[in-house]
Amino acid sequence: MRPPKSARKVERIGKHPKLTSDKSYALDIRAFSHDGSGGGSGNGAREAARGSESLQASMRETVMALRTFMSSTTAVFVCACCLYGCATEKSKPTQELTKARTVIEQADKGNAQRYAAADLQRAHDELSSAEQAANKRKYDEARRMAEKAEVDADLATARGNSGEAQRAAQEIRRSIDTLKQESSRSTENPGTSDSGAGRM
Repeated sequence: MRPPKSARKVERIGKHPKLTSDKSYALDIRAFSHDGSGGGSGNGAREAARGSESLQASMRETVMALRTFMSSTTAVFVCACCLYGCATEKSKPTQELTKARTVIEQADKGNAQRYAAADLQRAHDELSSAEQAANKRKYDEARRMAEKAEVDADLATARGNSGEAQRAAQEIRRSIDTLKQESSRSTENPGTSDSGAGRM
C-alpha cells in the first residue's frame, strides 16, 4: 500500500543532504507529516460536530423561548378571564333590585292584588329571595331572581289593568241595559206619565 503524498514529500525532504544531518529533525518532520495527513479530515469532522451542536443548541433555545411565550400568553388569558368573572360575580345587582322593588310597589298600588294576586305574590317571593342572595354575596343568583321578580310584577300589573278594564266594561254594559229597560217601559205605558200630570 503506497503512503500518502504528504508522507512521500516529507520523506523526500528528509533525504535531502542539508536536512538529514539531524535525524531527530527528520523524524519529527515525518511524524508531523503523518499526523497532519489525516488532520484535515479530522478537523472537518470536528467542525461539523461543533456546527451540529451549535444548531441543536439554537433549536433548543428557540423551543424554550416559544414555550415561555406560550406559557406567558396562556397565563395572561387565564388571569383576564378570572378577573372578568370575579368582577361580574362581585358586582352587586343594585340596579336590578331597585327596579324590581319599584315595579312591585306600583303593582301593589294598582289592581294587581285584586285581579292577579298569585302573580304579585310570586314577585314578592322572588324579590325576597334576591335580597337574601345579595346579602350572602351570591350576586349572580340575586340578579337572576330580581329580574324574575320584575317580570312577574309587570305581568301582575298588566293582568290587574286588564281585569279592571273588563269590570268597567261590564258596568257600562249594565248601565246601558238598565237604560234600555226603562226606555222600553216608558214606550209600553205612554199614558202613565200624562195622567199623573193631569191630576196635578
